[in-house]
Amino acid sequence: MDNRAVGIFDSGVGGLSVLKEINKILPHEDIIYLGDMARFPYGPRSLAEVKGFVHEIVDYLYHLNVKLIVIACNTATAAGLESIKDKYGVPILGVISPGAQAACNRSRRGRIGVISTIATAQSGMYERAIRDLNHNCQVFTQACPKLVELIEDGVLNGEILNSQLMEYLESLMAKDIDTLILGCTHYPLIEEEIKKIINDDITVISSARETARAVKEYLISNNMLRDDILSSNIRFLSTGGMKSFQKVGSIFLGKEIAEIEVVNLSDGGDIGV
Repeated sequence: MDNRAVGIFDSGVGGLSVLKEINKILPHEDIIYLGDMARFPYGPRSLAEVKGFVHEIVDYLYHLNVKLIVIACNTATAAGLESIKDKYGVPILGVISPGAQAACNRSRRGRIGVISTIATAQSGMYERAIRDLNHNCQVFTQACPKLVELIEDGVLNGEILNSQLMEYLESLMAKDIDTLILGCTHYPLIEEEIKKIINDDITVISSARETARAVKEYLISNNMLRDDILSSNIRFLSTGGMKSFQKVGSIFLGKEIAEIEVVNLSDGGDIGV
C-alpha cells in the first residue's frame, strides 16, 4: 500500500485525457496534474528543447513526493523518457510504449498507422517501439500539425475538423492499415470523428487509455495501490495560462475545474509540501 499521489504532466491540458482514464479505473488514487501551459505546445518544438522541459518537470514532481510519474504527452515521452527514467528513485512511465504494445497485440496483419504531432513523428519512437516488439510490423506515421489547435479551440466535430481529418487519414488508409494509434493525448476527444472516417475494420488504439491500464498494472504488481477506504483528491497545477487551462480542461474532463494552482518550476516543488 502506498498512499502517495500519482504525478502526471503534459505541455498543456491534453494529458487530462490520461488523467480521466486513470481516475476511471483507479478512482481511489490521489493525483497531481501539472500542465506546462507557459510553454505550450511542445509539438512544434525541437526534441532537445522538450527534453530539457521534461527533466525540469520530473524533478519538480519528484520533490512533491509522488509515487509514480506519468509523462502524459507523446512528444515529451519521445524527447525525454529514455534519458530520465532511471535518474530518480520513482517509476516514470510514458505514453508511447503502452500504445505500441496494444497495437502489436491487436493488429491482424501487422500494418499499423500512427497520427501524432510533428515532433513525435520526427522522433521515430513509435516505429522503434513497435519494431522492438515485432520486427514484422510495418509502421506508417502521419504528422497532424493542425489537430491540436482545432481541439484546443473546441472544434470537436463539423466540416472543418472532418476536412482536416480526411487530409491526414487518407494517406494512411491508402497504406491498407488495420490498426491506428492515436499518438497524441488530445486525439481521444475526436476519436469518434476519426472512426467515422476510417474503414470499419481498422482498430483504434488510444495511447491515453492504454497508459492508464499500464499505470494500474504497475501499481498492482508493485503493491503500490492507495488505501481504497480513503477519499481521493486531484490537484491541478499550471505554469501559466490559467483561463485557457480551465476552459479547455473542462472540455477534456467533462466538468468544471474549480481550482488551479500556479507554480514556478524553479521553486523545486516547494508548494504543498
